[in-house]
Amino acid sequence: MKKQPKTVKAITAILQGLDASGKTSLLYRLKLGETVTTIPTIGFNVETFSHKDFSITLWDLGGGDKIKPLWRHYYPGKDAMIYVVNSLDSDRLPEAKDELKRLLELDEFAGKPFLILANKRDVPGAMNLQQIREGLDFPNCERVCMIECSAATGQGLVEAMDWLVGHAHHTVETVEEEKEHPEEKKEIAEVMRQRLETVKEVVKVLGVAGSALTEGVNKILEAPKGSKYEIAEDGKVTVIPPK
Repeated sequence: MKKQPKTVKAITAILQGLDASGKTSLLYRLKLGETVTTIPTIGFNVETFSHKDFSITLWDLGGGDKIKPLWRHYYPGKDAMIYVVNSLDSDRLPEAKDELKRLLELDEFAGKPFLILANKRDVPGAMNLQQIREGLDFPNCERVCMIECSAATGQGLVEAMDWLVGHAHHTVETVEEEKEHPEEKKEIAEVMRQRLETVKEVVKVLGVAGSALTEGVNKILEAPKGSKYEIAEDGKVTVIPPK
């Protein structure tokens, strides 16, 4: 696969929201252009993809209460915040409103673009945008935008990324561009499947809480493609890099 130097405009953003809002599904819809089966994120996922002449890196932070104290470590230096709302979950809209208010007040994102994605709008019974705006007490300021979308169908995501690149600060970087391989998307999806299966094994050993679980899952997510994993009885994960 021949590599060629390419100049790109780079944007890095945080992808956040309550658990089960569909953040990880949105991340891989943007990365792969297709639906990928996911499990609740324990730790984080990070992926880079292209949109027009921009390179966008999204940090998908897990929505569970146990890792919330870690979120702030990922905020410095990011260009924008993307907040995902589950359009099907009216019961948790007050909770989503409180979290939105907290994020809007973060010093790290003062004056930076804030994109709200109303996900799962393609599903019957989903709240409409007016209901979501009222439930979130939608802020009336220029830097905040709400767009309805669907991780399942891709609805609204081109519009959302258009808004992001049109409002976020960017840096200019020179990268080694790889010509797209016809099997690239299948390979990425297979890597994700293998990692998710390993995560499930760790969860079986440790349950759904604890620093050892977070550490093990992060090792899996950060491991090079082609790695193998050994899981001890106490849940400790050893990554064996490809030769």
